[in-house]
Amino acid sequence: AADTDPAPAETASPADPAAESPADPAAESSADPATESPSAESPAEPATEPSPAGDGAPAAVGGAVSEPAATDPGKGDKSTLAEELPEREGFLLGFREEFMTPGAVVVILALITGLAYFYSFWVPFLFDDAPVVTRNTALWPGSDIFKLYEPKTRTLTYWTFAINFRIAHLGVVPNEPYGMRDWWSYHLVSILFHALNAGLLFLTVRGILLSCKEEVGKGLAHWVAFAGAAIWTLHPANTMAVAYIAQRFSLVGTSLFLGSLLCYVNFRRRAIEGGEDDSSSGYSVFDDPKALGYLIGAVILGGLTAFAKENATVIPLFLLALELIVYRGRRWYLPLGLIAAGGAGLVFLSLSFNLNLENFFPSSSPTASSRMDYFLTQLPITLKYVQLQFMPTDLTVEQQFPIVWHAGTGFTSDAARNMVLLAGVGHLLIFSLIASLLWRGQRFIPLALLGFYICNIVESSFIPILDPMVDHRMYLPSVFLGSALCVAVARALPWLEERWPNVRQTLTLAVMGLCLALGVGTVARIHTWTGQLRIWEDTIEKRPWCARAYSSLGMEHLYRGEWSLAVGPIETALELGPYHVEGWNNLGKAYLELNRLGPAQRVLERGIQVNRVVPSPAVKFCLNNLGLIHNRLAMDKPAGERQVHWKTASGLLQQAVRQDQLYVVAWMNLAQAEYNLMTVSVDDPVERKRAATSCARALAYAAEIHKRKGAPGLSPQMQRWNVRALGESGQAALAFALAEKLVAGSAGDDPKTQAYRNGIMFELGEVTVAAYRFKDPAAPEYAKQVHPWLLRFYQGKSGGPGYVAYTLGFLYGQQGKTNEASALLQEGLRLRPTDARAAQARRELERLENLGRTPAPIGPGPGPIGPNPPPR
Repeated sequence: AADTDPAPAETASPADPAAESPADPAAESSADPATESPSAESPAEPATEPSPAGDGAPAAVGGAVSEPAATDPGKGDKSTLAEELPEREGFLLGFREEFMTPGAVVVILALITGLAYFYSFWVPFLFDDAPVVTRNTALWPGSDIFKLYEPKTRTLTYWTFAINFRIAHLGVVPNEPYGMRDWWSYHLVSILFHALNAGLLFLTVRGILLSCKEEVGKGLAHWVAFAGAAIWTLHPANTMAVAYIAQRFSLVGTSLFLGSLLCYVNFRRRAIEGGEDDSSSGYSVFDDPKALGYLIGAVILGGLTAFAKENATVIPLFLLALELIVYRGRRWYLPLGLIAAGGAGLVFLSLSFNLNLENFFPSSSPTASSRMDYFLTQLPITLKYVQLQFMPTDLTVEQQFPIVWHAGTGFTSDAARNMVLLAGVGHLLIFSLIASLLWRGQRFIPLALLGFYICNIVESSFIPILDPMVDHRMYLPSVFLGSALCVAVARALPWLEERWPNVRQTLTLAVMGLCLALGVGTVARIHTWTGQLRIWEDTIEKRPWCARAYSSLGMEHLYRGEWSLAVGPIETALELGPYHVEGWNNLGKAYLELNRLGPAQRVLERGIQVNRVVPSPAVKFCLNNLGLIHNRLAMDKPAGERQVHWKTASGLLQQAVRQDQLYVVAWMNLAQAEYNLMTVSVDDPVERKRAATSCARALAYAAEIHKRKGAPGLSPQMQRWNVRALGESGQAALAFALAEKLVAGSAGDDPKTQAYRNGIMFELGEVTVAAYRFKDPAAPEYAKQVHPWLLRFYQGKSGGPGYVAYTLGFLYGQQGKTNEASALLQEGLRLRPTDARAAQARRELERLENLGRTPAPIGPGPGPIGPNPPPR
């Protein structure tokens, strides 16, 4: 029962306002096809007839879009293109009309998401999937879904896991080895969330660009938003967030973030269309139910981010930036009020529920000893995130970015200091670019760049986290970076068209090629994730100093039963990072399976010592495995040493279950240790009863956990232990009731079933002797039930020579049949002199000798032993 729990610069000035669309901010009119230049085609559009250079091709053919009507910012307005297009274009007309609606783009984005991430169905459960899903007892059937996570900062996402868990496994907790049947539905949900986020991003960017008519050329908002959303959706940097089941937190948090943002953008567009810019219009949000509904939706979804993932709770700050940059701060008080309400709510909760704010805003982490350590390290990391957006060639599970500063000692090296200084210069240049673009009247690109920093506040600022850098943290902060790049290209389009008349078709092909390349990169990255060994071999190749990668590689060998192959990587991991409790446990597990008990004992004890310096939940596995080693060591020791080992095992296993009350493997190992102690403590009635009580309790816990998991109950061997332990703890009635149930449930006459029933009756014999010892009034009745079985075993020489002789001898002795008792006990001593009950048998013989072998039966005697009683 061992366990292993292992900023692009602007290239052209804004277009002439006179050439922009009408003043109505909600709609873009269809341009005259005879005068409008071709616009970019959709990346997903099938091949079409290209227009000759400078021929004044119709805008609809090139990709111009008819934007939504003023009355509903969420719906597109189909132009009557049949009157504007030549008859030869009629074949593609219907498709193009549909494709230019927001709903069509959302469907296209969902399809390309499914194509790019279909391979993730082959990604198995990996590392954190164990505590989050497969071993998360809060997800088991019967658990309170409202108590899934403490503190309650991710409960909403855990609800999705709980529902997913119940549907995927039909009420049964999955056990290793896992297969696709166990994990495919989790990946389906992740892909659906990513597709939802792609659609929300498209609608949000489109809405913002329609509110900033001068940002891109007429008819381009739709296509720029589509291209930006497609680039983000297919970017390989998002692979970890989507293909890694445990990172659904990032997906759900981003869904709520973008949902709140989209509601707010639609609210502001409704307010602008309603005439809020005209003081004489008398417009009020409260007179516009739809606008008010959007505002309420933004508030509700923004509030729910606090129950999905912590980094999404910056939505009020992003809304404030949106209001100030895009809408010129006319309603600045709304997001500011949300910020104030969030702060007040946090204070109220901390005071009302005595919450420890250190849990939310820790001052240190196992890797960063202070907030300054972490902040200075994040300066180069945030620039590294930007670099990975443009060159995603260094993606890895474990980035293993070092802490560059340590409080009290300064920078770890001159190279670290120079790295931080250069990173500071880089950030200064980005903020200078933001200020310059704002000064020149641009809005979207400054919003996207500033939003990148806002969305990194929680994980890349002054709040220390265990891992300074992880790939999945780019998911939310990067949402607008691809769109910003597309906006920059769209703003340069007039300048480009002056030099290359067919540049729109070229750009369409370039965007399609970029999306194809990103999609191929995503599939290739998913391929790395599909193999438990492959993902860690890739990490070791990119980060050869990463201790956790070596440890995890070794653990995967353990899962495969490749014990010898596991030793090398784990030993390397411990050389690189000795303060790694899980690594010490995994090495001990490997030695244990190789039956090298001495080395296994030493490394597991080392893991327990390391836990005192760097506490880890994995210490429970060290305790369990070390207890199991002592259980095994006892088997080859003399009686006295055996008891010492079992007591040591019991103490270690009790510590393990205190670490995790639902650690079923440790409960079963504890039951074994206590059962052994019970059987050898015949000379100490107090210890014998204590061990029996502890064994019965451990088995009861193990049975309850199995029931909650929907798994089969205790093994037949443990059921026998339970019968005996209940009797030896003074609960004979429960022991007989359990035995009756077990015998009734063991139908069949095959030898294995008969042996199981006989074993239960052996245990009932000892239970009956214990009932006499505890002066149980029902003991004679128990004897009537058990005696025929024991007598049959004795006469048939079943159950091993001398074993039943001991039991019958003790039973007759308790009943006062001294002659029969003496003969049987003497036979037991002759046949089984090393039995744990031998000393007890000698004392019983001495007691019977003192009684003068005078029969004085207590109650009805069992009758003669048989036709050939043993000699006296």
